[in-house]
Amino acid sequence: MHPLRYDIVCPGIPINWPEDLHTFFVSFPWAQYHDGPDGLPFTVDVTVPQLPHARSKSCTGFTIREDYPCEECGEIYAHIYRLIDIACNPKAHTNYHYLSLAHMRDMIKNTLSCMVCTPYHDIYDKEYRRR
Repeated sequence: MHPLRYDIVCPGIPINWPEDLHTFFVSFPWAQYHDGPDGLPFTVDVTVPQLPHARSKSCTGFTIREDYPCEECGEIYAHIYRLIDIACNPKAHTNYHYLSLAHMRDMIKNTLSCMVCTPYHDIYDKEYRRR
């Protein structure tokens, strides 16, 4: 058995974003990506855009097994899965901080289409009532 080594660089974890969504850059909820108390507990490395990686904010930078994340990085899988679930199935009442750019764009398009229709409807109603 090989002795444990503590000098292996932690690779973080790959973010396997679903291919049936918009691209990772458009469907990831970037509004949560900050250092505040309610920010995501990891950083995102997009050096290789086709395969982004996440690393825990408390990552030591080292691991004891090659090609495996450190314990801190291993714990962020649950956060990634939650974000993927929100991206795939956003609820109507979801706070915009949890939505992606693609979701917000779709909401704005729907809102604007309703706003465009509403003024004409109001004008028609006013004209009809005058007669």
